[in-house]
Amino acid sequence: MAEETQSAKDKSSELPKESEAKHPKGLISILLFGTILPTGAAIFELFTHICAETFFNPLPTFWHILIFSLIPAGNFICWLAILRDNTTYLSKLGLANGIALGVSLAYTVLFLPLLPVSLIGILFVGIGLCGLAPICSFISAISCRRHLNNISQVAKKRKNSGLWQGTVIGLGMLLILHISPILTHLGMNMAVSDDPKYEMSGIRFLRWLGDEDTMLEMCYVFGRNPFFARITNVDFKEARKLYYRTTGTPFNTFPSPSPSPSGDRLYFRRPRFDEGIGGEAVSGKVEGLSLKDSRMDAVIHSDAALSYLEWILVFRNSSRRQQEARAQILLPPGGVVSRLTLWIDGEEREAAFSTRGKVRQAYTRVVRRRRDPVLVTTKGTDRVLVQCFPVPPGGEMKIRIGITSPLHLKSREQGILLLPCLSEYNFSIPKGIRHSIWAESKKPLSTTINTFKAEQIEEGLYAVRGTMDDSDFAVTRIAIQAARSDDAVMAWTSDSFSKNGQIIRQVIEETEVPIPSRIVAVIDGSRGMKKSIPAIAEAFAYLPEQVEFGLVLASDTTQKLVIPVQKGSKEIYQTAMNIIRESDYEGGQNNVSALALAWEIAAEKSGSAIVWIHGNQPILLQSTEILQQKWDRRPGRVRLFDIQVTNGPNRIIEKLRAPGAVELLPFTGSNASDVKNLFAAWNGKRKDFTISRERTAAISYSEQTKETSSHLARLWAYNEILRLYPSKSKIDQAIQLAVNYQLVTPISGAVVLETERQYKEAGLEPGNPSDVPQISSIPEPATLWLMAIGIIMLLGISYKKRKKFHIPKNS
Repeated sequence: MAEETQSAKDKSSELPKESEAKHPKGLISILLFGTILPTGAAIFELFTHICAETFFNPLPTFWHILIFSLIPAGNFICWLAILRDNTTYLSKLGLANGIALGVSLAYTVLFLPLLPVSLIGILFVGIGLCGLAPICSFISAISCRRHLNNISQVAKKRKNSGLWQGTVIGLGMLLILHISPILTHLGMNMAVSDDPKYEMSGIRFLRWLGDEDTMLEMCYVFGRNPFFARITNVDFKEARKLYYRTTGTPFNTFPSPSPSPSGDRLYFRRPRFDEGIGGEAVSGKVEGLSLKDSRMDAVIHSDAALSYLEWILVFRNSSRRQQEARAQILLPPGGVVSRLTLWIDGEEREAAFSTRGKVRQAYTRVVRRRRDPVLVTTKGTDRVLVQCFPVPPGGEMKIRIGITSPLHLKSREQGILLLPCLSEYNFSIPKGIRHSIWAESKKPLSTTINTFKAEQIEEGLYAVRGTMDDSDFAVTRIAIQAARSDDAVMAWTSDSFSKNGQIIRQVIEETEVPIPSRIVAVIDGSRGMKKSIPAIAEAFAYLPEQVEFGLVLASDTTQKLVIPVQKGSKEIYQTAMNIIRESDYEGGQNNVSALALAWEIAAEKSGSAIVWIHGNQPILLQSTEILQQKWDRRPGRVRLFDIQVTNGPNRIIEKLRAPGAVELLPFTGSNASDVKNLFAAWNGKRKDFTISRERTAAISYSEQTKETSSHLARLWAYNEILRLYPSKSKIDQAIQLAVNYQLVTPISGAVVLETERQYKEAGLEPGNPSDVPQISSIPEPATLWLMAIGIIMLLGISYKKRKKFHIPKNS
């Protein structure tokens, strides 16, 4: 009997007392840490984005906010039921508690690496409590579960259910939101494998199931989510390659993903600094940096077949940090930068020209001191890299770039100026910002741009003007056509740097285009080529017959000639056209290996040519050393004709050093005409023009034609530098020419510094404003009218004075 009594006492002691069930302990902590704290933390993050800007974004989308709100909501409902001792909806309360447990568990795991930082952050106005909110909510949800179990036992009901169901629902909702990023990270791991087959499987997987936003986030520094850090081993450099191979688009086409909930981006840490600052690459888009104004003014000397253009760019920085504006500019064919100006406190400062190493060292030194330099260096043939630092927070930076360039002669009676354009940049161009363009000449001008206006201002003065959106440059390029005298075959100018009063003479000759002995066409299989393919395919009908022809397609799988080398014919060219049309164009393809294969085929026969038709090449998927070696060891054996059908960077040409062996055909935006013109010239249906320039004694040339612009001397010097610098014994002579004529070349650059002291420290001499090129070689109409009015007024005043003081003879 005593044993039964003792057993009953033990059982009654295991049950919670009724007073404890009605007045449980810890309710205040549940309300405070399980409801108020996570609610306050979420609101604080939504308004300040402190975690998104510093570490990662825990609430990147509306759905994340909704799911996270289930934590305080579930804890509050359970707290209310426990407070009121409500046992009516225990099963539903258990489900709500399970959901709160599942969601808070996921966020607790995500925030575990930040716990030490959060504990320290409590000392600073309690900011660290936001990082502690998930684990506090998780502990509160466990406490709610314990109290709910106690209530169910007191009410003599079955044990409270819904724990596992709710937990699975909570975790499942988060998993659904992240299934695409998880698959993307797994695919990226596959794509960086050393096994080529596994690598290609990863690329195809990313094209099929990959999330472009997730890949884009990985392309920017600190774009890694700590949750995914353990399932991916891809750094931002590899991510940029994968993004291009998957989408066919360079990552810096788009700005860095926004960390705000409205940005619809998953777990992204906004870069606290620009990793490309002071470097030699444009790199990614910089937040808050934009183009505010763009103006081009050009003077065309059509009979001399040359032009001078000044491009004024104004950058604006709306962020709170100093930023560097960087842009790669595609110059007119054969063009050279001959002037660089920076406005400092409203005053124009001209650049110093010196060796590449010297100007870059000066720029980097001043960048470290946070002062005001601007730097221009070449970036491959007909391309320059412009760097401006710092664009001040909330301020602007204004620069001017002067470009001297020859005209592309379409015939004796017409020359064409292809205006420069931005091919890559790290700033945004807001809607409504348009390039304002104005060109003048003494001969009639015209253009194919319908929105531009061609006009005759007065006798002997013509103009073309208009505005253009930057996005239009991706598909076309502004070509200004200038009329010429058909007998204008010679021009000359005085050489101001000549010691003996020499002149620079230019002669234009019409020549036959030599036909290659073998033609190997390389077609880029990247996604960016799709729109251009129909026009490109049609151009192959213009190839000359009986010339050996082969076709290589740069694609994921093709590693051999698509059409083996054979005598060209209409049937062969029709086959090539069909293959080009029917091929798949996806992602970004490796053109280096395709060019290497084409060189091997073309080099079998001297005088061969490779015709490389491609989109932009923003990422190097393979080192160019394999190509460099071929052109170094057998120079002049094969010529490469580069036809780029879309505007953008070309990393392969940037790296390839083959003077005289690579010919860049002008990108005009008309894909059919660019390719047709080359093939038609080989077919004898179009002639070419050769422009030669030389320094010679000032004999009787001035009697045959009028002296032209001094820019002719700059073009001669630029051609001489390109001829001299490949030879080590003549590089000093080439450098001296670049400094004297103030040109940006493969061996020289231009830099503007803030003070005379900085120039002296760098051993540089700034340009004399009176010696730099000027755009005012053709006076504006208003200027001419003012001059005429001034002359008339002076003549009138002079006549009145003479009449007033005239003394008659009779007196």
